[in-house]
Amino acid sequence: SDIQDSEAYAVLINQIAPDDQKSNLNSVSNVLSKSSLHSRAESVLENADVLNAKEFVTPEDIVNKVQKLNFAFVANLFNLHPALLKPEPQEDETTEEVEEEEDDTIAETREEKTFKNWMNSMGVNPYVRWLMDDLRDGLIIFQLFDIIKPGIVDYKRVNTKFGKIMQQARFFKTENCNYAIELGKSLGFSLVGIGGENIYNGDRLGTLSLTWQLMRAYT
Repeated sequence: SDIQDSEAYAVLINQIAPDDQKSNLNSVSNVLSKSSLHSRAESVLENADVLNAKEFVTPEDIVNKVQKLNFAFVANLFNLHPALLKPEPQEDETTEEVEEEEDDTIAETREEKTFKNWMNSMGVNPYVRWLMDDLRDGLIIFQLFDIIKPGIVDYKRVNTKFGKIMQQARFFKTENCNYAIELGKSLGFSLVGIGGENIYNGDRLGTLSLTWQLMRAYT
């Protein structure tokens, strides 16, 4: 019932919306004045559309409390509009250094942030900080497969120790990634031209293709 009546969403979206877009939103009181839950949900999604964050749910999904889709909707809202204040430089930090840090953050696309936030919301370990780097050994990908379809991963085939020799570590991590691609194909993922090497090497297109299909399979 926390989301079914749309009140929480109406308040949330009005709070995180940029100041220059608030005037384009249906007010909280306007949303709550609607006579039906479906009409309220429609008004909420009109507001989400103003913020370019309407993906994943329909009014019916909100009213029927479809957990996975609503979870993805919220993750996307916070990814696009985290409502965080711009950090002030510390005593030993210049404005230029803060701007450089912001540039590093901007370098990560919204798509990457959405996938990363979704993975972390699933409770994967370790915490995903950089999508392309943190998936290279395959271990987080296996956790996600096991969440999507419990028991699908044969952990006897999973390498968890990689050794200290670079060539050896590369071999074991790539072997994991090859197995991850195999699992994806067994679930009907479209992974033409994508192999374990692509994931291990942090190839952006290959990694995003796999992670998008993982998220879609979950929702």
